[in-house]
Amino acid sequence: MKKRLKQGTIILLGIILAGLLLFKLVGSSSLFNKDILSTSQIIKNIGSQTIKTRQTSQEKLTATYKKALNSDQYTSAKPYVKVNPYGTSPLSALVLFKTNTATKVTVEVVGKTAKTSIKSEVGKNYTKSHTISVLGLYANYQNKVRLTLTDKAGHKTYQTITVKTAALPKAIASMSLKVKKADKTKMSIGNSSLTFLVRSTQYPVGVDADGEIRWYSTNYVQHIFKVLSNGHLLYLTKPDNKDLVYNDLLETDFMGRVYREYQFSTETRNNESANDKTETTIIHHDAIELPNHNLLLTVSDGGSKYVEDTMVELSRKTGKVVKVIDLKKLLPAELYETYKATKRADGKLDWFHQNSIDYDTSDDSIVISSRNQDLVMKLDYKTSKIKWLFSSKSASKWPLKYRKLLLKAADSQTGNTPPQFGRPAKRTRSN
Repeated sequence: MKKRLKQGTIILLGIILAGLLLFKLVGSSSLFNKDILSTSQIIKNIGSQTIKTRQTSQEKLTATYKKALNSDQYTSAKPYVKVNPYGTSPLSALVLFKTNTATKVTVEVVGKTAKTSIKSEVGKNYTKSHTISVLGLYANYQNKVRLTLTDKAGHKTYQTITVKTAALPKAIASMSLKVKKADKTKMSIGNSSLTFLVRSTQYPVGVDADGEIRWYSTNYVQHIFKVLSNGHLLYLTKPDNKDLVYNDLLETDFMGRVYREYQFSTETRNNESANDKTETTIIHHDAIELPNHNLLLTVSDGGSKYVEDTMVELSRKTGKVVKVIDLKKLLPAELYETYKATKRADGKLDWFHQNSIDYDTSDDSIVISSRNQDLVMKLDYKTSKIKWLFSSKSASKWPLKYRKLLLKAADSQTGNTPPQFGRPAKRTRSN
């Protein structure tokens, strides 16, 4: 009996010691941290779904335009023209007409000066029915729009139409650039291109080489403004401009027609000032399109303690979250548990502050950046394992298991190229 008691005591002590060792090793990690949420909790907090509020409201407009095109009463000489066809893009117009023979159409909004004309080809196929998106109109102006129609034999016909637009609203006009000198020979803008200016909040605008506003949306936009692989535009907006939360993500076009609309719960809303009386956002800095056409978004997890340290993959079709990457579960716990560098009024810790995502097709990985950790890192997207770290911190400040992932700096004196990660930099004697 005593022998059994002794053996039991030894086993119990072993279990206790093992537990203490485990706690020492990972006690400050997500295993014991109640503020680290599970994947299911994060998905619930995000609460993403597809809705059709805007699409439904646009159905009558689209039906009207289809009816006009099918009426056979509009020709290239007398086309159907509708400025701002979907109510959110005042410097655009929809032009509809039919031709007797199948043709291709090229459209040009004539610029006021050199290298400010906006040209585009409408579709790749020859057709008798033409639906033309005219983009890059000047505000409060009689715009000249040139149409070039080319048939299969290569014969060209030309038509110029005039499109009148309204003046810019005061809020938009105040954003106009005053260009004192423009050397267009050194610009990458050239013909048919605009530079888009997207502030942290409110109206996005597109300007030409003269700094003139040639496109804007009446929808407020925050941070996210990307062109997708299908040519559509992705941006983050609100259900209404008067609302305080940016929680609607739209797949639209530059004419304002909406193709997909994703709405999020407000549980993960966040802003820089931590003041709930000002505008807050769901996707705080970046969104990219993945090779499978799903969307990868930078978000907060919706917990009570940490912000701006999570990514979610959103199904393009369903709007549901299909993958979660919580950076607290990948990086050393002391980075967020002892973080004190920045303060927020709400007491939450913005320890990582992710700014951007870039997808690397060569090895199915993503490169992300952290403002508050002075860090750039690469993750295997399938496994979420860290491939390398580019950090301002010295190697000694990283736990051992992370040191092999640190990139080594090139020798600035010898001009050596950067060595592979985890290997010591080669030193060369210099006189």
